[in-house]
Amino acid sequence: SLAVSLRLFGTAGKEVAHLLLGSSQAGGGGPFLRRAGESRVYASQSRLLGSFGIWGDNREPDAKGFMDMTLWTWDLAEVEAFGLVTSEGRMDFAKAAPDTLTGETAWTLDGAPAKTSTVDQVLATLANLKGRDLLDPAENHGLADAARRVEIMLAGGATQVIRFGDNPADGGGDVKFQVEGSPYAYTIFSSYPDRIFKKREDFSN
Repeated sequence: SLAVSLRLFGTAGKEVAHLLLGSSQAGGGGPFLRRAGESRVYASQSRLLGSFGIWGDNREPDAKGFMDMTLWTWDLAEVEAFGLVTSEGRMDFAKAAPDTLTGETAWTLDGAPAKTSTVDQVLATLANLKGRDLLDPAENHGLADAARRVEIMLAGGATQVIRFGDNPADGGGDVKFQVEGSPYAYTIFSSYPDRIFKKREDFSN
C-alpha cells in the first residue's frame, strides 16, 4: 500500500521530521515506518494510522478524527424544564418538588405527574449527544425548519435548542441534527432521536 507522509514542524515553521508510515504489522501492531531519505525501517508500537482516521486499505487521513464531536457538557441537575416538539404536537416537562419518600427529582408533563425513569432516560441521551459525522457547513441542511426539536431550559435561564431531521425512509441510517446558533450540523444514528421523541403514553405512570 502507499505510504502516508507525516511532516512535523517546529514553532518557527521549520520542518523537524518527515516520516513515512507504511502498512500495519500482522497481529494488530502499529505500522512500519522510516524517516524520509533513509532506508532503515522501524516497527511502531502505537497504532499511529488510526489516530489519523486511517483504517484498512484507506490511505486518506480523515480530518474529522481530530475534531471533538461532543456537543456540550452539562449537569443533568441543571435542567429545570424541557420541551419535545414534533409534527404531532408538543410536550412540556417541568421539574417538580422531590419525591417525599425517595427524595428523587420528580417531573411533570403538561402539569400532570410524569414517569421519572423515562424522563431521566431522555435527559441522559441528550446529555451525551455526540455527532457521528460532520456535515459541510457551507451547505443548507434544511434543519432551520425541522419538525422535530428539543428545547432545554437550564438553571439560570440559559436555553438550548436542538433540531433534528427526519428519520430515513427505510428506518435505518443517520439523522441530521444541529444546535441552534451553531454553524455546524452533524449526523447521528437514527436510534438516538427515537430514544428522545417518545410517545406521550411512554411518560405515563
